[in-house]
Amino acid sequence: METDLNVEFSPLNVEIRYDKQSNTPVAIYMNMGLAQNFTKNNIVEFLIEEAGLSHGDVRNIVVEENRSHFEVPEKFRQQVFLNLKGFKLFHRNLKLTLDGENSKRNIY
Repeated sequence: METDLNVEFSPLNVEIRYDKQSNTPVAIYMNMGLAQNFTKNNIVEFLIEEAGLSHGDVRNIVVEENRSHFEVPEKFRQQVFLNLKGFKLFHRNLKLTLDGENSKRNIY
C-alpha cells in the first residue's frame, strides 16, 4: 500500500490510560420511595429506561418510605441528572441530590 500511494507509514505509539475516577461510585438520592410504590426493581427499570443506564450501572439501592438512593459510577452522574431533569412521576416533580442529609433540595 505504501508503494501504491507513495507514502511511508510509521507506527503510532498510543498509551491507554485507565481512568479510576470514572468508576468511583457516587450516591444519588431521589424523593420517591415505598409510598410511591417504588421497589428496587422499579428503580433499576426506571433508570434504564429514562436515564439511559444499563442494569450493571445501578448498585446499592436503598428504598425508604419517601425517598430512595442508589449508586452509579461517577462517569454517569451528569447523565442521570440531565436525563431526569424536570421529570414528573405520580404528579410529583422528581428531585435528585447528592446530599443525603438534605435530600429534599434539588441541586440540578
